[in-house]
Amino acid sequence: MKHTEWKTAISTANTSVEFLKELAANEITAIELSVSEWEYMNIDWESVGKNARESGIELWSYHLPFGDSVDISANEAERRARAVDKNKSLIKKACGIGIKRFIIHPSYEPICDDERESRMINARKSLKELAEYAEPFGAVICVEDLPRSCLGHDVAEMKRLVSADERLRVCFDVNHLLAVYKDTHRDFVEALGEKIITVHLSDYDFVDEKHYFCGNGDINWDELIGLLEGIGYCGPFLYEGGFAPHRVHTEVPFGKISEARARQMKIREFKGK
Repeated sequence: MKHTEWKTAISTANTSVEFLKELAANEITAIELSVSEWEYMNIDWESVGKNARESGIELWSYHLPFGDSVDISANEAERRARAVDKNKSLIKKACGIGIKRFIIHPSYEPICDDERESRMINARKSLKELAEYAEPFGAVICVEDLPRSCLGHDVAEMKRLVSADERLRVCFDVNHLLAVYKDTHRDFVEALGEKIITVHLSDYDFVDEKHYFCGNGDINWDELIGLLEGIGYCGPFLYEGGFAPHRVHTEVPFGKISEARARQMKIREFKGK
């Protein structure tokens, strides 16, 4: 499937019917629901489902909360168990309104070298437990690659994380492969292949995550999109970030909702700086 046939989607915390109708009017037909660590307990699931149906927007995925209090790799057994239980509760509620894909961070940070192995073991246990829990709902857990000292910051760690259970899949955040760890987008896509069933698309400088609007950074979009098409990717073109001024790099232009579909249609013209 060519990328111009992929649905256009964005990650958002705004599920008001007015906003969702604005998305639909601009040919954005799906969303990933993503709220902060402190807001997830206040989600009105019934209203989210109702507003999505009324506006014709697909609830493609839900980003499970991330942060120190919900770190599924925690070395303290009770903390890890609480994090897993919170995620199970959210999976059940989100499945109740039709969400079937759950994005999860395999860890929080910082992680020092001497505890990396124990945190990896813990994350794999948690991921397996969540994959088992999600299956009866017809849902799937998608492990997101992460930057810096987080687990999953390179291809080898991502392969090890998703090998914890054959039901696990991958959310490919193209902003999170940092030059210091040397893996390229090609390395990632070729190694994880059909495990990649959803994406977070934005642009950056390969030094650290920036989440610029696509085309405003250094990613060679022609190459990246070709790689995803090559593995048969058929999920949405899902923007994460880029629709507001960047909190640090205010000089970088950001996109508008009205530009999203149009930018997707011409994204292969952008070759990086």
